Amino acid sequence: MALAEDERLKITYGPTVSEPLISIDEDDALDEEAYRLVIRPSGVRLTASCVAGLNYGLSTLAQILRQSQRRIRCLTIRDAPVFAERGVMLDVSRCKVPSMEILFVLIDQLATLKFNQLQLYVEHTFAFDGHETVWKDASPITATELLKIQAYCQARFMKLVPNLNSFGHFERWLRHSDYKHLAESPDGFEHPLTGQRIPWGSTLTPTRASLNLLAELYDQFLPMHDANSFNIGGDEPWELGTGRSRQRCRRLGHMKVYTRFLQQIDQLVKLHGKQAMIWADVVITNPEVLPELPQDATAMLWGYEANHPFPRECRAVAASGMPFYVCPGTGSWNAILGRTDNMRRNIRRAAEQGRRFGAKGLLVTDWGDRGHHQYLPFSYPGFIVAAVHAWTGRTPTEQDITTGLADIFEISRKAARLIMSMGGLDAASGVRCRNSTPFNHGLFPGLLGEDVALSIKPTRASNLLRRLSGLAERASVLEDRIVSDELTTAADMAAHGIRRIQRLQNGIGRPSELRRELLSLIDRHKACWLSRNRPGGLMESTEHLRSSLDKIG
Repeated sequence: MALAEDERLKITYGPTVSEPLISIDEDDALDEEAYRLVIRPSGVRLTASCVAGLNYGLSTLAQILRQSQRRIRCLTIRDAPVFAERGVMLDVSRCKVPSMEILFVLIDQLATLKFNQLQLYVEHTFAFDGHETVWKDASPITATELLKIQAYCQARFMKLVPNLNSFGHFERWLRHSDYKHLAESPDGFEHPLTGQRIPWGSTLTPTRASLNLLAELYDQFLPMHDANSFNIGGDEPWELGTGRSRQRCRRLGHMKVYTRFLQQIDQLVKLHGKQAMIWADVVITNPEVLPELPQDATAMLWGYEANHPFPRECRAVAASGMPFYVCPGTGSWNAILGRTDNMRRNIRRAAEQGRRFGAKGLLVTDWGDRGHHQYLPFSYPGFIVAAVHAWTGRTPTEQDITTGLADIFEISRKAARLIMSMGGLDAASGVRCRNSTPFNHGLFPGLLGEDVALSIKPTRASNLLRRLSGLAERASVLEDRIVSDELTTAADMAAHGIRRIQRLQNGIGRPSELRRELLSLIDRHKACWLSRNRPGGLMESTEHLRSSLDKIG
């Protein structure tokens, strides 16, 4: 850090103070992000080895000052992060692309939580030159905007790590005629999880032509990022081996074809001086193939249930010598109100096992599957829980989370308590839905496969409706109109899901009334969406809701 005497920060308070209230010292023995903060009646002394540690120390001091009244306690804090890499992945492809204003605010908030990495998950929402067909209706992030986002992150000691799915989840491209020839199954496939017939492919066929497209995209995308890592995706290539690569997979084996294609992608990544990150869901089921992956790549171990087998997965990857992250989730997607209890246990399990087996980082993911119907405040608790685990290694209490919601995300304490109460209703339902909630199952019956939500007891359903009505009423009088509208709409949408379950269980409720209710919710959803996000993707999101009208019978 090497601060000269005249560069020391000097802050005076009041006419009687003659010495600096805050002084800053250098200690090369401290790690890069570590700091020591000493508060005494004579003043505050902050010690760090470099600017990053100084930043985090000042952030802690600012938090102390915000939470204090007229006096601050004398204390000594010696602080350093548990995980070197602490990141947030934000889905900006399914379907919300936040406005620049909202992104900047969120980056400030995440930086305050001491995250040092941001990934924007992109499928089709970057404005690639020459590929306008793919992104023309998506309100994409432009090259100019991306550079601004990166600069904003860097000023707050965060890296913007590029994230572009490069194998599976390529349906936003493959649905268009110009790219159909690159699909493993160009005429569509039956989704293995839901049984739905998807009318277009979602997985690139592993050929030279596919690599040529990726090379072109990387040439545009990667030079704009200063980070030395790149998340290439690689998860859920559902159709691999069922279409154009069928014969090759039969001859060589499914995993061999998969890992060879990742190796070829990795060579493209290395041309740009970056190291690949790879979602590890495919290879972790066959850990014997881990040595076939590029060994300087980072395995991204993801899972979103409280009982996800992070112990087994972390052990297997650690034994291979491959660097890895643990990647739990905010639990807000496919949920409407969030899954607070599951989220807290999921993140704790990931963090504990990551520490046990030497993970280099923790990346909390925030997805937008099937229309991105959850609103941003329901992801805030997951950000807080992940931040506390990633920096301190401890488990935050519910009071910690509520205080953080009000302090970091600048919402009222009433709103914070409402968010936590709503997120707890999933557990109160008595029904466990994998990666979803009964509310979402009720809203989209049959969409997620087996409708386990139909097993909810009638007495519980009635109780949930009463609680949701009370929560919506309390949310409606919040002063922050954006948050108020988001929370009331979410509560009413969840209540609609429960009423749909009641209709399916025992015929309670008139179809005409349910249709009118859903149409009103769609209009409110549009308004909530546009308060924080660009219009691209909104039509797709509302079409998901409109398709549910047909199932009211």
